[in-house]
Amino acid sequence: MSTEWYFAYGRIVDESGAPLVFPDAHPDSGDYVLVLNPSEEPAELSFTFYFEEGAPVRGMAKVGARRAASLPLHVAFKHELPWNRTYGCRVSSNVPIVCQRTQGQWRPGDPVTEAMGSTMLYPGPLGAKERQWSYADGIICLRDEHPLVESEWVALLNPGTSEAHAQLTAYHAGDRDPTSWTVQVPPQQIHVIKLDDECWVVPYELFGIIVRSDEPLVVEQIRKAYDRGDQQSPRSMFDVIPHAGALGGALDG
Repeated sequence: MSTEWYFAYGRIVDESGAPLVFPDAHPDSGDYVLVLNPSEEPAELSFTFYFEEGAPVRGMAKVGARRAASLPLHVAFKHELPWNRTYGCRVSSNVPIVCQRTQGQWRPGDPVTEAMGSTMLYPGPLGAKERQWSYADGIICLRDEHPLVESEWVALLNPGTSEAHAQLTAYHAGDRDPTSWTVQVPPQQIHVIKLDDECWVVPYELFGIIVRSDEPLVVEQIRKAYDRGDQQSPRSMFDVIPHAGALGGALDG
């Protein structure tokens, strides 16, 4: 358990304009943070939402002692958290808690989810270990004759007060040498990279990625599969918090 938790990528989608399925419940998609509070004290929660531009915004919530709760961000923070805007999040608490996030995607007017995904948030505090992140299952599935199109992103959250200079290295399954590039993540913002658009990508070729930064970050991998021509309602999706820290020994240079 921890008193602070993070995720780097969220997006509440409402592009159809269709009426909400449940009164005051959800747009085309919903983000939920699930909180377990086994403490004898109520958990006083502070949510900080970070964006690709602009300052973060904050909101408050409470979970009773020895209770579990589901907090729909698209309802609880509908005034603080704009729909159709990508964001990262930090949850802090006065007592140790456990945090998990679940996402649901609906087709307009349909109360049954088209796709769902869930992942544990990353526990803080952040330090030297969070200057390196690694994951192995990267792939862009794109074929003209296939009815589904997959897209993949990597999101970097910098909750600190200094700009982060990050190097990303893609290691390929083929015979190519690794591909590296650099990005800057402003303080208290996120930076989201759509990997489909990277010039080094070869469809259906596996790659793994290592992110190295001079400031602590939180990194998240995102993949979604859509019907061709419909980029609103994914048929499947997953989010992964990569491995934080060195792959043995000191941080790789």
